[in-house]
Amino acid sequence: MQTKHSDQRLVSVVIPAFNAADTIAMTIDSLRKQTYPSIEIIVVNDGSTDGTEDVLADFEPEVHVISLTNQGIAVARGAGMLKARGAYIAWLDSDDICDPNSIAYRVAILEARPDVALVSTAFESFDASSSRPDVTLETYYSNINRRAHGVADLYPEEAKAIVEGTTVPYRVGNLYLPLFEGNVIHPPTVMFRREAFEQHGFPDPGYFVPDPDYFIRIARFGLCAVIPLPLLRYRLSPDQVSSARNRNRLQADSLRCIDAMINADPALRKTHPEMIRRRFGHVYASSVAVFADDNKWWAFRCLVKALRYGRAPDFSSIVRLFLPTSGISLIRKLKARKREVRSA
Repeated sequence: MQTKHSDQRLVSVVIPAFNAADTIAMTIDSLRKQTYPSIEIIVVNDGSTDGTEDVLADFEPEVHVISLTNQGIAVARGAGMLKARGAYIAWLDSDDICDPNSIAYRVAILEARPDVALVSTAFESFDASSSRPDVTLETYYSNINRRAHGVADLYPEEAKAIVEGTTVPYRVGNLYLPLFEGNVIHPPTVMFRREAFEQHGFPDPGYFVPDPDYFIRIARFGLCAVIPLPLLRYRLSPDQVSSARNRNRLQADSLRCIDAMINADPALRKTHPEMIRRRFGHVYASSVAVFADDNKWWAFRCLVKALRYGRAPDFSSIVRLFLPTSGISLIRKLKARKREVRSA
């Protein structure tokens, strides 16, 4: 893949924005306060209809704005990456806030470790009313949470970088196989070398959320690092793509991502058959729970496949699968009434 010549010290921050008029200015301001001196900000307005375009106009030409018809996060990120001139590319969401040292710390690690292809960080969370100390990197991703030593199991090597006299701890690991079992990298905290983009291309627009697939593609050929410091304030909202309302599409992504990894690396079938069996069993079993209410035909197929891989869904999912739609509606109404009584 041919790309334009890059500035060897420049970091290109790519921000997809869809209906982000209320938050994008705060996100951009957090980048303008970075201690790292060489940053270009690229915001891809993905067909917003809420005045995002007017807000962004106030930041031009300091901020490079690309306007698209709404095509989703993969296309938006790809458009921003194509315009990027930096030796390093960072992702950021349009409603999150960067710590002032976020860029400098990640660049220092990539410069110190040529064997590291991607670096991410921990984060702290907040919602519309308050901070959310219960939502962290370790609790947000089940593939970290279920490990005995959490992040240390995934990134076994401890290391340190010195940035302007400050010691920055980080950890390094090979995430290729762990990512097969589920994502552990928080997308708005990532920074990767331009070479990763040149080698692996754009995020795949066939996914609703393309991030796990893209991280697997990078991790197959390079180490990953994490800074266990909360260098991002992550906004939680009912509208975020990872919310429960999108669970059907996210579950479909999980199945497609597994297939894509095996098709790209068929040797896995011989070298890690148990890992593949376990992962397929888990995803198909959880798919029964996801689709039992609204797509019983597909949920039943997932049940058969889960059992074939040696994994049984939980009992409540099976009950919901075989209940008629009217029965499910009744249960939902009863639960809603219970909640109303409790809150009264």
